[in-house]
Amino acid sequence: MAYKALYRKYRPNNFSEVIGQKHVVETLKNAVNNDKLAHAYLFCGPRGTGKTTVAKILAKSINCQSEENRPCGHCENCIEIQKSSYPDVVEMDAASNNGVDEVRELIEKVKYAPIHGKYKVYIIDEVHMMTTSAFNALLKTLEEPPQYCIFILATTEPHKVLPTIISRCQRFDFRKLSNEDIEENIKNICSKENISIEEDAIKMIASLGDGGMRDALSILDQCIAYKETNITVQDVSLVYGVATTEEKIKLLELVKNRDSEKMIQKVRELTGRGIDVSRLTNDIIEILKDSVVFDYCLQQTALSVIDGKTAKQILKMFDSEKLLRFIDCLIDTQIKYNQTTSSITYFEVCLLKMMEINNSEVKKEVEQKKETQEKKVQELVDYSDEQYYQILMNSDKHTKEIDNKIISNLPINSFNPKEKMLLEIIKNNMIMASGEKNIIFAVNDRNTANIINEKANNEIVRNILKKYLQNDKEVNAVTFEQRDYLITYFKSKQNQQKREQKEETKEETTQQKLEKLFGKNGFDIVGD
Repeated sequence: MAYKALYRKYRPNNFSEVIGQKHVVETLKNAVNNDKLAHAYLFCGPRGTGKTTVAKILAKSINCQSEENRPCGHCENCIEIQKSSYPDVVEMDAASNNGVDEVRELIEKVKYAPIHGKYKVYIIDEVHMMTTSAFNALLKTLEEPPQYCIFILATTEPHKVLPTIISRCQRFDFRKLSNEDIEENIKNICSKENISIEEDAIKMIASLGDGGMRDALSILDQCIAYKETNITVQDVSLVYGVATTEEKIKLLELVKNRDSEKMIQKVRELTGRGIDVSRLTNDIIEILKDSVVFDYCLQQTALSVIDGKTAKQILKMFDSEKLLRFIDCLIDTQIKYNQTTSSITYFEVCLLKMMEINNSEVKKEVEQKKETQEKKVQELVDYSDEQYYQILMNSDKHTKEIDNKIISNLPINSFNPKEKMLLEIIKNNMIMASGEKNIIFAVNDRNTANIINEKANNEIVRNILKKYLQNDKEVNAVTFEQRDYLITYFKSKQNQQKREQKEETKEETTQQKLEKLFGKNGFDIVGD
């Protein structure tokens, strides 16, 4: 017999087995018991939260042959509906049957009375995939179906369903399941399947399920296939490509210790295992948020992804004010992931920023902040407007094109982690100008520019480029905003010099004409 997936094997067969949707279950049970059924229902909610399962339970309940405890699960109708072989319950996937022809065929069959049961039930999954023409064809039937016909529409995206359809249905919104509900169900299933699994592994699977029982049980299935029993949190991490809580705490410890080299090595180790950087970022945000919440209320029940012991461990490393600044930094970085193909670099830069945040005390008075910024500026390689102007004057397009080609082909994987991180920044940004002695890069923001311009980092980049470029060049990074200003400054100064040269030429021409008329010494120029 073929293996049956856990989410199918343990799918609820009656209302009492449905987890986490009490508001839906109680309403539908009362409607069945009091014979107050609607002619059309719209089940909305995230995937794996029980929409089609509840739809089948409702279909069984209204066609059950038992007088009480419906659905009984034992009568002929219940068994056939559960096996999807009952002629009066039609399941249709709108993702593959979304055209007007399919809907018209369905409408044609609606007019025929049920064969076995009291009601004909049409369950249309992913209804938002139907075309507008198909929706319009369904409207009339949905508004006034035969008394023996009930429509149950299910969708993960209700905003894509026509308002005229929604207005003809009773709408039920299915919610994401809590981690606690998913964890409890996983424990029960593992007990029935004689599978040993760590508590932390259960918590990780529940978190990865993201409120969907089906997703969580699919992950559990993968873990069982990998390791039949004695499943650990490391097994879940390896199978599903997600970092453990201990690994995330280790990253935070490296931030605290300002160990940038080991931090970058750790990031590369995690991403080398296929761990998604965006999810890792979000997980760290959740951990830090839980720690701040615990610091404010000291209630473990308020925590969602870590326990009180872990929260205390983090709060020993950082105070809540720093944690909130870390969260801001991580959220800003996560937003940028959609705008780049190198999310790893952005994540590493974010961790470096967090190191700087941790290293500097938060200043409350404006003057103290100003002094700190001035000290920080002194540590950076920077130029005056006039120096930038001279660099631009000595730059040319041909040199820029040559350097750009060389830098884009740098073998960055042959460098150590810190060198690789710095080279990826310049490789993923643009050269503004390049000449015999200088090269200027334009980057997205001031923090990234500061990383390149910081003296130690700047020296590393300069020494590497010296081996590949035609000359040893001083390196500098500016923001795109600063680049635009420098271009404007350059044009303005060029125009000014042209005007001055024009005036000088004009004066020289007048004097030359006088000399032709009167001879070189034949006149005196008298001032006003």
